[in-house]
Amino acid sequence: MKKALKVRKVLMEFLVAMAKKVKKVEQVLKELKEQLALAIKDRKDKRAEKALKDSENRFISLVNNIPMSVFRKDLDGRVTFVNQRYLEEFGMSEEDLLGKGDAELFPRELAEKYQADDRKIIETGESLELIEEIDGLVMDHDDPGA
Repeated sequence: MKKALKVRKVLMEFLVAMAKKVKKVEQVLKELKEQLALAIKDRKDKRAEKALKDSENRFISLVNNIPMSVFRKDLDGRVTFVNQRYLEEFGMSEEDLLGKGDAELFPRELAEKYQADDRKIIETGESLELIEEIDGLVMDHDDPGA
């Protein structure tokens, strides 16, 4: 009977030790699972970032090679992009234009007209195409609504 109690005690100690080891293994597995999830997310983020960059590069390449001046403004009316043709036609650099609004780039009357055009585009969601003459340079744009 003493021997049976001793065996039972040793068996219990063994089971307790094994339970502690299993708990440690479970913790390590949990940490590995979290690290793997982060690595997968990071890889997906990098792929998405690369895809976005590739798309951006294709857009810039296309826009820089079309035979028309192209610019983009944010909702505050600040220039965020100009293509190469725009820079060449106006003899300006990106540094001269990026981040600036109409009031910083054009005479007051013209700036107000452009701001009104911008408001119309924002309100309707439709593009606006016009023919404009600036300092003798005719800017030919088709206005489907004119």
